[in-house]
Amino acid sequence: MEKRVVPVPADIRFISDWAEKEDGYRLENFPFKHIVDKQLTGCGFTEYCLRNNLNVILCSPRRMLLENKAQQHWRETNIMYFRNELESVLDPGSLRYDKDLDNNTPSSNKAEGIAMTLLKEKQREEQVARAKEGVLKLKEEFSNNFKNIYCPWKTGYKILVTYDSFRHVKDILREMGILNTFFVVVDEFQSIFIDSKFKSEAELELLYNLQDVDHVCYVSATPMLDKYLNMLDEFKDLPYYEFDWSSENPMRVIKPEIEPVTCNSISKMLSDVISSYQEGKFEVAAGLDENGNIVEVESREAVLYVNSVKHICSLIKHNKLTPEETNVLCARTTENEKKVREAFRAVIGKNIKNYKTVLGTIPTYGEPHKMFTFCTRTVYLGADFYSTNARSFIASDANLDSLSVDISLDLPQILGRQRLDCNPWKNRAVMFIKTITGDRMEDARQFNMKIAAKEKETKTLLEAYEDASNTERREALARKFKSDAESRHYSKDYVAVNEHARKGLLPVMNKLVLVADKRTFEIQQMDYRDRAAVLNVVETNNDILVYEVDQVVKKFYELSKFKERMDLVCNTGFDSINQQYFLRQIPIAFGNYYNTIGPEKLRVLLSRNLNVKAEYERMKSNQVVDVRSEIIAAFPIGTRVSSSNAKETLREIYERVGYDKSPKATDLLDYFNCSVCGVLRDDDSKKRDRGFEILSIKQ
Repeated sequence: MEKRVVPVPADIRFISDWAEKEDGYRLENFPFKHIVDKQLTGCGFTEYCLRNNLNVILCSPRRMLLENKAQQHWRETNIMYFRNELESVLDPGSLRYDKDLDNNTPSSNKAEGIAMTLLKEKQREEQVARAKEGVLKLKEEFSNNFKNIYCPWKTGYKILVTYDSFRHVKDILREMGILNTFFVVVDEFQSIFIDSKFKSEAELELLYNLQDVDHVCYVSATPMLDKYLNMLDEFKDLPYYEFDWSSENPMRVIKPEIEPVTCNSISKMLSDVISSYQEGKFEVAAGLDENGNIVEVESREAVLYVNSVKHICSLIKHNKLTPEETNVLCARTTENEKKVREAFRAVIGKNIKNYKTVLGTIPTYGEPHKMFTFCTRTVYLGADFYSTNARSFIASDANLDSLSVDISLDLPQILGRQRLDCNPWKNRAVMFIKTITGDRMEDARQFNMKIAAKEKETKTLLEAYEDASNTERREALARKFKSDAESRHYSKDYVAVNEHARKGLLPVMNKLVLVADKRTFEIQQMDYRDRAAVLNVVETNNDILVYEVDQVVKKFYELSKFKERMDLVCNTGFDSINQQYFLRQIPIAFGNYYNTIGPEKLRVLLSRNLNVKAEYERMKSNQVVDVRSEIIAAFPIGTRVSSSNAKETLREIYERVGYDKSPKATDLLDYFNCSVCGVLRDDDSKKRDRGFEILSIKQ
């Protein structure tokens, strides 16, 4: 694979702006299959695809992401969403990535168990037959609607579709003879690997259906590691373009602050977070506005990334959460709806009947957010949150496949979800980590032997299929292989069965699952073997700040005493922009003190061993005193007052209201628009003193 680094011009923040430049990135300049590593979430690549004048099919791994984008662009008639609610019926594994992989308890009665299995298989066959009929109707309806708006001499048509349903859109456009007028953008393509153990048939089908499509862009801010891409024929020879945001403008990107907290019980840590919000114990970010007033923001919202509906339900019941304060974002399946409804029922009883659904949606820009938002991996990719004050909390248990966060792939995606710059916690997150425990540890030699055995078994099974003497035997083997893959999740081999081009069942080796197995081992056994390993991976995969700032952050955490740390904060030598980037990497209290008290006064306090927190609290208490109304009442518009008299009047006001500040005549300039003038003295000398004329009140 040939990787080409593409510097992004210094003045560019969004891809749409770059595309307007003569030498900028534009899809039409890359009319061939290629990979784009955009490096940063939130750089607007998806928006560029939806707003340019090209015909684009935007393929997403998640329906929730497409629903989020469709809501944001609902007024635009050129954007159509191929919404297939039947995916989970045709592919029961398609939504399993946020389910709980619990073992089913076998029936004690063997005959009863067999009967139940046969009944379920019959019901399943009937369900699939109805779903296939429904998809045909859906395709016909979508085709008719698209033909109604399509004009051959126009461009700029956008179709939103999931990976699973891309083949249906492809059929429609090919039938119309316009497939090659579209660019296919496979968004968040790293999920092809992440999801492969649960819905590999759909992922293989996507790659198969993209083989004869000319214009394909695989895009991600966190693409799969090079060594894994090189293992797959579909990716190993593709041109790879990596956007470089740092070389032209290092100040454009920042390093998010991750606070890793290792623990024995992730559920307890998350429960404690929820309790603190319920009790009104909100973290506060403080600073000074342009007028020198202290501004505080309280975090009254928490977004908790927990990739297990079962764990979310436990937290709802334990913390007695209600639907009014809780937004559960997960795959919209009947099973998940039932689980979450039962959890809320345990809290509010029969009143749960008042709720049509208990599964939420992502609030669009300007919509209110609930105090608690739970997100499974369904929401990791591409969804936009517009909260002004939400903090992020991430749960990662290396001992459970479903709860193990991939620091290289998942973590940057999670950190890119909060979009508003006014949110002080936009680039911060607390990550609760349970490292791999003794009974789950596995050395590389054992793992490689297990992989080799699965590869050998795969080869044997595929050879058996090829050696089958007639079509009937081959079909029987293929059905068996398909059933095993669905029930065992590739625990014994890597045989997958697809209906490529609807020409019958075709067993193949699923290299996607092989890659997923190797990545899972790397995550659990290496990245999470202990706290030091976790910290190393976090630092390595999120190191996007300029080097000098990163080194000072490292030095800060090497210090243990408050005074030493505060002294370092006051003496970094950074300019104002870098200083604020630096403050985002350390505990928020230090930034509050720095931005409110100021570095000069902090240095004096530290040199005299005075209490910094006490000074911060004193300044906050003074801020709430209503000095403004008193001063405005004392100096009517048109008044001329000498500097000495103004100072004395201000002293009386400050003492009366308890405002701890030394008065100066120039304080008037904070409240009024004034002109300098001469003011007659009160005696008969007819001499004038320097003073001010009050012209108007400052807003």
